[in-house]
Amino acid sequence: MLKSIYFVTFYKYFMVYFVKYEIILIHYSGA
Repeated sequence: MLKSIYFVTFYKYFMVYFVKYEIILIHYSGA
């Protein structure tokens, strides 16, 4: 149970950073 909560939290943070990185890449390549 605890392990699944830990995994979901890690996954959420990973997705947030991935989306931010994608936006930065698109912004700089488009500019």
